[in-house]
Order: sequence, then C-alpha cells, then structure tokens
Amino acid sequence: MALGRYKKSLADYDTVRRARPNDKDARMKFKECDKILKRIAFEKAINVDSLKKSAIESVDMENMVVDDAYTGPKLGDDFKVTVQFMEELIAWYRDQKVLHRSMLMNAYNHQKLFGNTKFPSAYKNSKLRQVYSLW
Repeated sequence: MALGRYKKSLADYDTVRRARPNDKDARMKFKECDKILKRIAFEKAINVDSLKKSAIESVDMENMVVDDAYTGPKLGDDFKVTVQFMEELIAWYRDQKVLHRSMLMNAYNHQKLFGNTKFPSAYKNSKLRQVYSLW
C-alpha cells in the first residue's frame, strides 16, 4: 500500500483477511485500502478535463448567418452587448418575439466573459439590469 499499488494491496489484504478472519489489523487494513480505492475511483469519475471546449465555444458565431427577414435587436460588429441592444431586447421581449440564436449566443458569451462588469449608475436599479442579470 505504501507504494501506491492499492489494487494489489487490496487483493493481498483480502487473502490475509480470509486466512485469518479474527485478525482486527487485517480487517482494518483491508477497509482502509478499500476506502482509498473508492476515493480514487470517485475522484476519477468527477474529474473534468479543463481542455475541453464548451458547446458555446465550439460554434463559429462570426460566420452565423442572420436572415434578412429578422428585424429584432442586433449586436454591433464587435459582438458586444450595449445599453442600446438591451433596451431593444426588452422591447422585443415585451412583444413576445424571439431573439435570433446568433444574438443570443453572442450575448451569453459576452455575459460569461464580462459578468462582473459594473453598470452605469443610471441603470443600477432599472429593468435593464434585471434582464441582463437573468443571463
């Protein structure tokens, strides 16, 4: 067990435990090794590869085509969420209309990157901040 070979150690402790069923030390070592193996298996199961891209990062948003028929709020060329965009978005949502997926993805991506951005003091308690905070 000291060498980090827990599977082999568990098999050895199991053999000792079966040969001497009344030995408390053998049972204790077997349980300890079993707990370590379960902990390692759990850590391996919940491990997340930080190099994997999320779905939003894998979409090429710059080349996403917006139909000419779409008349809703549009992001600028720099794909940044502006106050004007948010005001248009509020009006658009009030009319029960749907935002184009490219605008939604870009706005979500912008919020993810700049979520802690401070609002101008005029918008601190406005509906604009409430809508923006929902993202």
